[in-house]
Amino acid sequence: MTHRLASPYPPLAAAALAAVLVVAGCGGAEPEDARPRPEGPRLEQQFFDYRLIETEAGERKWVLDADEMRKYTGRDEVELTAVTMDFFRDGAHFSLLTSDSGQANLITHDVHTWGNVVVVTDD
Repeated sequence: MTHRLASPYPPLAAAALAAVLVVAGCGGAEPEDARPRPEGPRLEQQFFDYRLIETEAGERKWVLDADEMRKYTGRDEVELTAVTMDFFRDGAHFSLLTSDSGQANLITHDVHTWGNVVVVTDD
């Protein structure tokens, strides 16, 4: 024997109401994982007065200083502002580079600078 519950709504109206409740989420809060996320990489780390030193066999090759370093998720490069690099040869200082901005790859140690780049050698 099958029992049916009586509904005050006609069958078509009940189906429409159910669809509205599903689409509207029953008035509850939207699940966190369904919220739109910003596109692109997110800032992961930020340092001020940043220093990066490249050495070979314990001897300094260069020292990079920046007013600010920003590391973003999913990137090997860090963004730099107000860059100063001191270069060394055989342990002795031989040139100085300054620039407005730069980028350093933390894996390959490649450095790119731009914006008012000036290099001055000691000689």
